[in-house]
Order: sequence, then C-alpha cells, then structure tokens
Amino acid sequence: MRNMKNYKLSNFCHIYKIKSKVILYHSLLLKEVYSKKMIIKILRDLKSRNGNININDIIKKYHNNKFVKKTIKELIKNKLLIPSNYNENDLLNNMRKKILNSKPTIHTMYLIPTNDCNFRCKYCHIENFQLSNKSLEMSEETAKKAIDLFARLAKLAKSQKKYKIIFYGGEPLLKWDIVKNSIPYARLKEKEGVFGKKGLQIVIVTNGSLLTDDMAKFFKKFGISVGVSLDGNKKQNDSMRIYKSGKGTWKDVVRAINILKNYDIKTAISCTIHSKNVNILPKVGKYFCEKFKIESISFNLLKGISKKHPSYVSYPRATKKLLETFEVLRKEGIYEDRIMRKIISFVEEVPLLNDCLAASGKQIAVSPNGDIGPCHVALLRNDFIIGNLKDKGLIKKILSVDTWKKWRMNSPIFFEECKNCEALGICGGGCPYDAYLTNKIFPSVDYNFCSHSKIVLDWMIKDLLKIATGNDNG
Repeated sequence: MRNMKNYKLSNFCHIYKIKSKVILYHSLLLKEVYSKKMIIKILRDLKSRNGNININDIIKKYHNNKFVKKTIKELIKNKLLIPSNYNENDLLNNMRKKILNSKPTIHTMYLIPTNDCNFRCKYCHIENFQLSNKSLEMSEETAKKAIDLFARLAKLAKSQKKYKIIFYGGEPLLKWDIVKNSIPYARLKEKEGVFGKKGLQIVIVTNGSLLTDDMAKFFKKFGISVGVSLDGNKKQNDSMRIYKSGKGTWKDVVRAINILKNYDIKTAISCTIHSKNVNILPKVGKYFCEKFKIESISFNLLKGISKKHPSYVSYPRATKKLLETFEVLRKEGIYEDRIMRKIISFVEEVPLLNDCLAASGKQIAVSPNGDIGPCHVALLRNDFIIGNLKDKGLIKKILSVDTWKKWRMNSPIFFEECKNCEALGICGGGCPYDAYLTNKIFPSVDYNFCSHSKIVLDWMIKDLLKIATGNDNG
C-alpha cells in the first residue's frame, strides 16, 4: 500500500456486532464488509485521529498483519474509508439532484370505478379520512379517457418495465359494467403496441364478495390478475372485515378465492396486520399457503389509526411478526413484496430512495369523476390533485418535474434527521400521505415507518451473515 492518502471513516458507516463477527455497513451505498472483532481496535485508532490518519501508519502499528491490510483494502473499496478531504455531502447532493431532475415515467395507473364499498372494515383509511360522504361512480366515457391518457403516457415514457392498470376502490366490482367494458378497451390499446414489448398487466383488487363464475371466466379470457383482501381465518378476518350490516365476510371471500383458483387465475391475498391477527401472523401465512395454495401474499401495515383504536398495533410489533412470517413463507417459495423490495435493494446495492411509486413519479390514480392524483389516498384531498381528465395540457402537467417535486422530497435523503440513520438507503420513506396526516406538513418524515425500516435492516444483515456462514451462530 504505497502513497496512501490520509483517510477517515465515512459518516455513513454503521457498525454491527453479531457474536464473533463485526459488520461495517454503508447506509447510503448499501455496501458491507464482514470482519472480526479485531477491527474494533482499528476503528478506534481511526476515530481518535479525527479523520486525519495515514493508512500505512495503521498497518505498521499492527506489524503488517495480513488481516488488517485486507480489511483496510475492503473498507476503502466499499467507501467505508474515504480520503480525508472528500466531502460526502457531494454524494448526497448528487443523489438529490438525480431524484428531483429525473423525468417522470408513469407505468402504473390506479383506476377507481367507485369510492363506495359494501364492506365497513373497522380500520379502513378511506372511511376514516374521507372528506365527503358523497358516493362517486365512474362513467364508461371517463374510464376510456383514463385508459387513453395512460396509453399516451406509456408511449411517451417508453419504459422497459411492464405497464400496469389496477382497478381499485372502494369496491371495483360494484361497478362491474365499467370494469367489464374497460378491460377489452385496454387490451385493444395493448395490441396497438403502446405498452411496449412487456405489455400491459391488469389487476383487480377486490374484497371478493361480489365475484361470480362469469366474472372469473371473463378474467381468464383477458388475462387478469386478482388481489383479494383476507385477514386470516374466520375469527381473525371477521373481527375487522365486516359488511355494513355487521355480518362477517370470511365465508364469501373464501368462496371467491376458490372460484378464482378453479379457473386457474393468478390470485394474490392482501392481508392487513391488526391487533387480532398480529400475534399469530406466521400461522396466518401458513394458513393461506395450505388452504389456498396461493402464489403471492402481501401484508399491509395499518396507517392513520389511533393507538386507542381496537385494531391498532405498533409498527415494531407488526414488523417483527411480519419478518417471522416472511421466514415461514420463504420456505414455501413465497416472497412477500413489502420485505422483498427491501431485500432486493440491499442485495443488489441499489438504494431504495422512494418506497412508494407515487413519491417517485411513476404512477397516477384516477378518481370516479376524472380527478388525477399521485395515489388513491391523495385523491381524498383537493390540494394533492394534479388535474382532471377534462383539463387541457394535462399530459404536460403530469410529466412536469415540478408536479412531483414535493412528493419526491419525501425520500429520507432530503431530511436532515435521516442522514445519520442506519436504514437511510433501504427505507424509502414510507407513505408520504400518512406522514402528512401525522405531521400536517408536506413533505415530512413518516416517523411511524422509521422503526419498521431499522428492524428490517437489522434482520437482513443478520440473515445475510447466516447465509454467508452457513449457520446461526455467526
């Protein structure tokens, strides 16, 4: 190691001590170096010199120890040790500029045929935060205009990703005529080639209660994927997911899932974590696998719920149980999306700067009256609405960098209080709308999400170490 400059420890370096191992982790670049406890002494030496140390001096101090030399090389390679004159704010500022200046590429559209629902789930945020009790229903003309808009946006974006239309609600099957007439129209647009080589995925997110055999046949014909909401067995589900009458919904939802499976339709279950299922969440995951032979499960963390609400469960508690469940599902070959996207970011060393597609300028949502917002919950507030399908110059506004600036600034890399957090690069910032509801400021930190990201990161580092060493003992 000749002509070595003076070096300092990166401000983004975080140290994990796990039994006999020490892991040094770069929270922004997602680089890690696995080492022995001896490295702690070296790190103390580095810190004691206030970031002004010649690496050769350290090597000499440890008598040219091969382990020391190898470790220092690894630390420099992974930017955990950096030149003393290097300003790491430059790295952060470059990332910020890239986020703010990148052109929006819309590849996902939520289409909301109605804001009405035949369920009255006790934790539903639409029910809790709706600004008006007025029921809205989408016309066929509005639905087709929305698809036309999405097709034009796709043609301009030329994204390499698969495009996606998600029918959402409310309960979309309450407006089956709109869904039934919109899907063939969207498939015609796909045949025109506007959605690129990977084509268009169409998804229905439903509570399942209105699903029929004829609907399932239609879904099969047009290659539709379906997501069904279910919170566990009868007792767990019916404690929260009920009809307007107060009657439980489990029986009807299970009937719907069985119909979908009978027609070999790609089906996923969406499960909300709440007080009545959190303690047995791994069993809930196992139950879904065994009963429905399901291919995909996603778990949702409750948002905007008071601690006094009967469904409330803290993020740390929910996250720990979610990770236990992830381990169970992984053995079955099922990978839950919420955890998996952090794992992909971590393993591929690509920072997850926005956990939400809305916050990265990659999706829009269209309300029953044609209003357009970054996501379905943002449509609840007039000040978050981008425009309406009737507006002139709508595409230009949607694709304007300025339209998405505040949403993109919900990334943790824009907040001073997040700079020193170990989960900076895998957090993504949680839900911008939830942060707004809590803090009454936009953009702002989704503090509820902080514990979730930190717990997941800690688990990932330990899990990767376990895989690397081939045992549970570190």
